[in-house]
Amino acid sequence: MENRSPSRIITKSFRNSLSGQKNPTKENDTKCSPSLSLKFIKKHNQGNSPILTDISPSIPIPLSRNSLTPRLPLGNADKKVHNLSAPKVFKLIATKDNKSSSGYNTTRNLVENPIGIKDYEFIQVLGQGMFSVVHKAICLKSGTIVAIKSYDKTKCKIHAQHINIKQEIEIIQKTSHENLIRYIDSFETEKDIYIVVEYISGISLYSFLKKHVGTRLPEKEAKFIFEQIFSAVEYLHDNNISHGDLKLENILITSSNVVKIIDFGFSSYCDTKKKVFCGTSSYLSPEIVQMTEYFPGPSDIWALGVIFFTLLTGTYPFKASSDAELYKKIIKAHIKVPEFVSNEASRLLCRMLRSEPKSRPSIKSLIKDPWLSSDSLNEKDTKSRLSLSNSLIKDSIPTNKPNDNIAEKARTTWKAPFRFTTIEKS
Repeated sequence: MENRSPSRIITKSFRNSLSGQKNPTKENDTKCSPSLSLKFIKKHNQGNSPILTDISPSIPIPLSRNSLTPRLPLGNADKKVHNLSAPKVFKLIATKDNKSSSGYNTTRNLVENPIGIKDYEFIQVLGQGMFSVVHKAICLKSGTIVAIKSYDKTKCKIHAQHINIKQEIEIIQKTSHENLIRYIDSFETEKDIYIVVEYISGISLYSFLKKHVGTRLPEKEAKFIFEQIFSAVEYLHDNNISHGDLKLENILITSSNVVKIIDFGFSSYCDTKKKVFCGTSSYLSPEIVQMTEYFPGPSDIWALGVIFFTLLTGTYPFKASSDAELYKKIIKAHIKVPEFVSNEASRLLCRMLRSEPKSRPSIKSLIKDPWLSSDSLNEKDTKSRLSLSNSLIKDSIPTNKPNDNIAEKARTTWKAPFRFTTIEKS
């Protein structure tokens, strides 16, 4: 494949889809790294089968914990620096003003005997893409299992991706929340940039949902999961951070029923406007599809609405046989809600999936919604229900086939009566 800027590839695909031309993107172009979050547009199937399609594989990166804890203030995650006899490497510290000799907006601090790449042993490849590779690894001194994302500097410079890497590091090293991937360390050599994060033994919410009976969750189970997702997004927005690529594939669930949001490759600041066509097609908001300048926070709310709809129904709210038709449906924001979804949940969906960004509620307002704030959820009962699915999680954790990340397409014959709910533009 010729060297082209990913943003140009995506924009060209988008432009061709609107004009009715066949998407010229090669098949290999769709095999983009889920760790870097460069998602190319993939056409959706119509009809009853499949109702869920793989947009991109998800990588199990974070480390499970046994219980939920209160949100923590922003700050660097605690790191142990061992006095090792290792070659000198440059410690990667993201800043806004300094520029390193390698061309990256970072400060390169020469540290004597830091932890470097030679202090880790790679165990297996978890995922691979155009610019990065994610490995499961072990720290030789501490014995800690981690995940290491490595970026090839040369490839990143050619495709102008170093700014995204810098911002990814800058944001992820500030965060500390039970339901977010935990940053451990980052450093660079002359050829590569490395981001070390915790490793999670679990599966994506996408895979979990596919294996669930009926490919959808009862509202009590969906609420238990969604409360954790909301808690993490509330924390991010409270600290002026937008995730930028919320979707089922970027949300992991552990055997302890703890939800973890991963992949900050498209993250940005809520108060900074963007005009970038990026993300995963089924989760794109109207403002992204229309390629208008937008604040990223409301786009996170839209993506949460898509996730919520999919958890409750087992299918995406907007489906079409072509990209152009899909984008038209997204812009109109007309959704069909099955009758089995409660009125309270339906109203919450309608609030999140409003076409106009300014008319969508903030995350703080959503948390006060009656469906989430009600006491109808019996946590003990929900944990008991979810525990029945733990075997699905354990059986799905990759062992001997670490590269087999693309799940088989889900198929179902489920049909349900729909009521048509129209969300008008404000």
